[in-house]
Amino acid sequence: MAIPGRQYGLILPKKTQPLHRVLQKPSVFGSDSDDDETSVSESLQREAAKKQAMKQTKLEIQKALAEDSTVYEYDSVYDEMQKKK
Repeated sequence: MAIPGRQYGLILPKKTQPLHRVLQKPSVFGSDSDDDETSVSESLQREAAKKQAMKQTKLEIQKALAEDSTVYEYDSVYDEMQKKK
Protein backbone atom coordinates (compact mmCIF):
# COMPACT_ATOMS: atom_id res chain seq x y z
CA MET A 1 0.00 0.00 0.00
CA ALA A 2 2.41 2.62 -1.17
CA ILE A 3 1.33 6.20 -1.36
CA PRO A 4 1.28 7.35 -5.00
CA GLY A 5 4.11 9.78 -5.75
CA ARG A 6 6.33 8.56 -2.90
CA GLN A 7 9.33 6.32 -3.35
CA TYR A 8 11.21 4.47 -0.68
CA GLY A 9 14.68 2.94 -0.64
CA LEU A 10 17.58 3.66 -2.93
CA ILE A 11 16.42 5.94 -5.71
CA LEU A 12 18.68 5.88 -8.73
CA PRO A 13 18.24 8.44 -11.49
CA LYS A 14 17.18 7.10 -14.85
CA LYS A 15 20.13 6.57 -17.10
CA THR A 16 20.41 8.95 -19.99
CA GLN A 17 22.94 8.97 -22.74
CA PRO A 18 26.43 8.68 -21.24
CA LEU A 19 28.46 11.84 -21.42
CA HIS A 20 31.71 11.42 -23.26
CA ARG A 21 34.01 13.80 -21.52
CA VAL A 22 37.37 14.42 -23.08
CA LEU A 23 39.97 14.99 -20.42
CA GLN A 24 43.14 16.71 -21.43
CA LYS A 25 46.32 15.49 -19.85
CA PRO A 26 48.14 18.28 -18.01
CA SER A 27 51.48 19.26 -19.41
CA VAL A 28 54.53 17.86 -17.65
CA PHE A 29 56.07 21.31 -17.73
CA GLY A 30 53.05 23.08 -16.27
CA SER A 31 52.60 26.63 -17.46
CA ASP A 32 56.14 26.78 -18.89
CA SER A 33 55.01 25.13 -22.10
CA ASP A 34 55.60 27.08 -25.33
CA ASP A 35 52.24 26.13 -26.79
CA ASP A 36 50.31 28.04 -24.13
CA GLU A 37 47.71 30.34 -25.52
CA THR A 38 48.21 33.00 -22.90
CA SER A 39 48.30 36.59 -23.90
CA VAL A 40 51.30 38.79 -23.43
CA SER A 41 49.47 40.93 -20.89
CA GLU A 42 48.70 37.87 -18.73
CA SER A 43 52.33 36.80 -18.71
CA LEU A 44 53.41 40.36 -17.91
CA GLN A 45 50.94 40.46 -15.03
CA ARG A 46 52.33 37.19 -13.69
CA GLU A 47 55.87 38.51 -13.91
CA ALA A 48 54.85 41.71 -12.14
CA ALA A 49 53.19 39.70 -9.37
CA LYS A 50 56.35 37.59 -8.99
CA LYS A 51 58.52 40.70 -8.76
CA GLN A 52 56.16 42.23 -6.20
CA ALA A 53 56.31 39.04 -4.11
CA MET A 54 60.11 39.00 -4.30
CA LYS A 55 60.26 42.64 -3.25
CA GLN A 56 57.92 41.97 -0.34
CA THR A 57 60.02 38.98 0.74
CA LYS A 58 63.21 41.05 0.67
CA LEU A 59 61.54 43.73 2.80
CA GLU A 60 60.40 41.10 5.33
CA ILE A 61 63.93 39.64 5.49
CA GLN A 62 65.42 43.09 6.06
CA LYS A 63 62.85 43.83 8.76
CA ALA A 64 63.59 40.53 10.52
CA LEU A 65 67.33 41.17 10.39
CA ALA A 66 66.81 44.67 11.79
CA GLU A 67 64.91 43.23 14.76
CA ASP A 68 67.32 40.36 15.43
CA SER A 69 70.55 39.93 13.50
CA THR A 70 70.79 36.24 14.44
CA VAL A 71 67.37 35.28 13.15
CA TYR A 72 68.75 33.23 10.22
CA GLU A 73 71.68 31.59 12.00
CA TYR A 74 70.04 28.20 12.38
CA ASP A 75 73.18 26.08 11.98
CA SER A 76 75.24 27.82 14.62
CA VAL A 77 72.40 27.61 17.16
CA TYR A 78 71.92 23.92 16.37
CA ASP A 79 75.64 23.26 16.68
CA GLU A 80 75.71 24.96 20.09
CA MET A 81 72.77 22.81 21.24
CA GLN A 82 74.57 19.67 20.12
CA LYS A 83 77.75 20.68 21.97
CA LYS A 84 75.78 21.07 25.19
CA LYS A 85 74.48 17.51 24.88
